Formats: sequence, C-alpha cells, structure tokens
Amino acid sequence: MAIRTNYELIDFLTNNSDFSINAKNLSGATETVITSANAVQYMLHKYGTRQYSVLRGTQATESEAFNDFSLDFRLWVMNRQHNIDRMYQALFDYDYSPIENYDRTENETINKDIDTTYGKKDTESGRTTVSNQENITDSDVTTKSGNTVNETERAGFNEPNTYNNDSKNTETFNNIKDSRAQTKQTTDSGYTDHGKVLTASGTDVVSDDTLRTLRVHGNIGVLQNVDMIEAELRLRIQSLAEMLLDNFINDYTFYA
Repeated sequence: MAIRTNYELIDFLTNNSDFSINAKNLSGATETVITSANAVQYMLHKYGTRQYSVLRGTQATESEAFNDFSLDFRLWVMNRQHNIDRMYQALFDYDYSPIENYDRTENETINKDIDTTYGKKDTESGRTTVSNQENITDSDVTTKSGNTVNETERAGFNEPNTYNNDSKNTETFNNIKDSRAQTKQTTDSGYTDHGKVLTASGTDVVSDDTLRTLRVHGNIGVLQNVDMIEAELRLRIQSLAEMLLDNFINDYTFYA
C-alpha cells in the first residue's frame, strides 16, 4: 500500500469514531448539540473533497490518518468547550422575546413600623341613698256598760230559814272604756358614697412590610419590530453545530 500524507475526508471519514458535540445548559445538565452520525454526514456532504494533512509525520496509513484527524477534532472541541457551553446557553436557555430589547426589573421592600401609645381612664362616682320608714299603729279599745247589784242578806242564828234583806248595793256603770293605743315609727336612712376608677394604657405596634416589584420591558424604539424579527430569523437559520464544524474544517483541512 502506498504511503500517503494527505487524505481527502471522503477517504476515511466514514470510519467509526466519535464526532459528537455536547454542551452544558444553565442548570449544568449535558445537552447534545449534534450527534456523531450527523456530524460525519454534514462534513462529508459539504467538505468531502477537502484534504487533511498528517502533520505528526511525513507518512501515514489511512487508519493512522483517520486516528490523527479524530484526535485533532476531540482536542479542538475540548479547548473550546467552555465557549461552546456559553454559546449554547445564550441561544437556547434564555427566555426572551425577539421583539423586546429592553427589560428592567426592580424589587423594592418597604418596612414600616407604627407605634401608637394610648391611655384610657374611666372614672365613676356617685352616692347611693337608702331610706326605709315603717309606721305601725296599734289601737285596742274596750267599752263596758251595764249594772252590778250586790245584795247582802242577814238572819238570826236561830232563824235559819228567815232571810231579811239587810242591805242592797247597786253599782251602775255605763260607757266605761278601756283603751290602748300604740304607735311605732321606724326610719332607716343613710347613704353610701362610691367611686371606681378604671385605667388602661399600652402601645399598639403595627408592622407593615411592603414588597413592590416593578418591571419595565419592551421595545424602547431604537429598532422597529420587523427588523428585530428578521434578525431573530437569520440567527435561528444558522446552526450552532454547523458553525462549530465549519470552523474546525477550516482550521484543519484545505482544498488541494
């Protein structure tokens, strides 16, 4: 087999090797920018007639040339991995509107404490008067009328059956009254002075925390919306994977 130093990509790119490109998103997870099979297909169709020169020696077999090309690709990607991650994040991880070029958010927290001191005094005073009077009248009247006759009879000792009215006393009474009257009056009176004082005091503390979020976004007018949409479409037509592969091919291959 002839020893060669330059090879066209179509000569050996179909061999099995890893030409995939990956990138980390904003959360740190690995995303695939392009698979190895798609990368090989893209380079063959677009750059299949370009040549690769084995620089590590003056002569190499096809297998050695392929291994050399594959190693150069992995080193090229590794040296640019940080930038590849950032480009992928800028294109796919950020949520934005293509017709907005201004977005400002302000967060403001207002802490407000209100102390209210109050005093309250209720005073109650007065006099309670008690008056209790009891009157009792008791009257007992007895009236007597009539006559009382007292007779005294005398007889001799030897004449027991003979009674002579010696004397006769007559007592007459009329309208004799026996009266009793009782009157009782009781008075219970007086007063009681009373007073009551209620005092309440303290402080009411009111805490009022206000959180305000202000967002201003949109097109500030330096560009028309149609211009911004056209620029977005031009950007999305381009492929990050194709741009990376184009740069690698231009760096490591050439047209004979």
